[in-house]
Formats: sequence, structure tokens, C-alpha cells
Amino acid sequence: VEWKKWSHDEHHYFGHVLNHRVSDRGVSIVAGAAAFFSRATLLAAADAFRRMPMENGNLEEDGICRDAYTGTDEVVTAVCLKQYANVTAEPAIDSQGREEVALFDISDILSWNRTQMGEWWYWEGKERFPCHDKGDCLAHLPMAFHKYEPQYFYDFEKEFYGYVTKAKKNDASLFISDNGSLASRNWPNFDMTYQYLQRVRQAMGAAGPLQDSKRSSDLSGDISSQKRKLSLLGSSDRETVQRKDRLYCMVPFIWTPKLLPSYHAIRNTWGKRCDTLKFMIDPIIGDEHVGFKDLRSNSTADLPEDVVVIYDIQRPWNACPMSEEGNCRNIWEKVWRSWVWVDSHGGRDLAEWFVKVDAD
Repeated sequence: VEWKKWSHDEHHYFGHVLNHRVSDRGVSIVAGAAAFFSRATLLAAADAFRRMPMENGNLEEDGICRDAYTGTDEVVTAVCLKQYANVTAEPAIDSQGREEVALFDISDILSWNRTQMGEWWYWEGKERFPCHDKGDCLAHLPMAFHKYEPQYFYDFEKEFYGYVTKAKKNDASLFISDNGSLASRNWPNFDMTYQYLQRVRQAMGAAGPLQDSKRSSDLSGDISSQKRKLSLLGSSDRETVQRKDRLYCMVPFIWTPKLLPSYHAIRNTWGKRCDTLKFMIDPIIGDEHVGFKDLRSNSTADLPEDVVVIYDIQRPWNACPMSEEGNCRNIWEKVWRSWVWVDSHGGRDLAEWFVKVDAD
């Protein structure tokens, strides 16, 4: 945002852009791992979602901005933004074309060669950069990694926020490579991955004085402590030190025992760097082992303050039109209703930038 001199009052819809749906849906999309909006785009999106047709919501998406029974929330989001606000996807890449949002295991992506792999959906339609063939095509100041189990969140935390670099060689909680390098785990393709993590640490340190006042909470890993300090200041002082690029993180989630480790891992790691963090859940909680509870008829569940129940979801995760599907493909309905909730409950005043981010 700073590098590109973007304003939250302008339309920006960005992340890892994919182009493989241009041929059948007429839009490039931002991959669902982490889809970012400026405030202006949040308002446009919420308006579009309120105005779009609700009929045929039990049918698969068809390239029209409407409610739909689909697992491709990325596609309908892009269609709606283009149809109602003429907003299109922008790639989050650095000056060398390196992706700031990794869609797969970083140890794999770092070695990818576009020419050797061919133009499959990941590469389709992307502007070519030298790193596409040379490797190391992940940004050294990344915004998001994707498809990781909760334990990896803690491992990345150790790598990027001081634990590994300050640890002693006899720390039993760390991995020691053959050449004596300390790491939070034995990463796949260790040497290549370790070198990348080192480059990220160096880039974070070099982000420099320009960002120090805004990044102090990021580096300490505790947005809440900064908020407590701000609450002790007078109004004029608060305005002076208030972060101008606050981030609202919206995580679509299912409140079930199996996924609670992810909830706690997010809150204890990257979630601390969101100015506002909300987990948006279906009104059905629990599972087949502990039993299901429908919060629409029984709202006595003791849920944390950062968990938001989207009560008006029509297709909860455990009630699918076809039982053999497993979890319901209701992610689009959950996403669009969540963005409407954010806008309707004062979210626009809590941040300048917004991200829908997957729990993995």
C-alpha cells in the first residue's frame, strides 16, 4: 500500500490474482487465501451484495452476481465488483514480480519454473518476470502463506519475530541443521526454505524507520497492547499516533472442536497483527460427536468476543442439498453475508483496509 501510494478512499481489490476464469466468467479473480479490499471497495462490495438477486441461491454460480450454492466465492466476488462498481483485481506482487501471497507450500513454490511447468491455471495470463524461471518468486515481505496446519503458524512466528534469531544452540525446541543453522522446524527442502526465511527476516528489519512508528505493534506481535496505550492518551495524542493503515481481518470459520486449534493458533500468531480480528461462523456449531447446536433457536453458547455468528445463513455448513458432499459449499454465502455484517456493524470506521483470509 505504501510502496504503491494507494489510498483507502480509492478502489483496490488485490491479492494473488489468477486469470484462468477470464475465458468463462470474464474476470480475473483474487485467490481466496487472502483477498484484500480498500475501504472504498468494502463499501462497494457490501452495496453490491445487498442489491444482487437472491433467487436461485441453491444453484451453482453461473457468472452472474447473485446468491449461489458454490465453493468459488472468489469468482462471484470478482463478478459482483466488476458488475456493480467496475472494480477489477490487482496483483499483489513486488517490483520483481514476486508474489506477496503464497497459495501453496513455500518450499515448493520457491523452486517452480514456469517454462518447465507449462501454462497451467496458476501461471495463466500472468505477466512474465525473470523469477518465474529462476525461482525465488515469493516476495521477501510476504502478506500471507496458505495451506498450513496450525502448528506451522507458531513455527513462522518463531522464525519471523525473534525467537529463532535470539535462541541458544542448545534450545531443544528448535531444529539444528547439519551446518548448525537454527530453525523452528525441519522445513521441507531445508536449505532453500531456510534461506528464504532469512531473506524475509532481513527485509522485515530493513523495512526501516519510515514504518517504525506504525510497525512497532507488528514487531512486538501485540496490537492489543498498543490499543491499551492509546486509550491512556488524550484525543489529540491518539490522533497523532493512530495507525493510518489499520487492517480488519475477517476469517470465515466453522465452530467445531476439530477446528478450534486453528482458532487459537490464529489468535496467538498472525491474528495479533490485525487491528480488528473477527471469525465469522455459521449458526450451527459442534459436530456429530459432541452434538450440533443451532444458535438460531438456542443462543446460549458462550462464544469469545471475536466470534461473530452470521444468523441469516440459509445453507449452514452441515446441511447440504446432497449429503455425500460432506461440508456444505456455502462459502460464498458466508463471505458475502459476512462483508455485509462488517459494513452494517461499524467496520468501515475500524480500519482503512480489509482482508478476507482463510483459516489455513
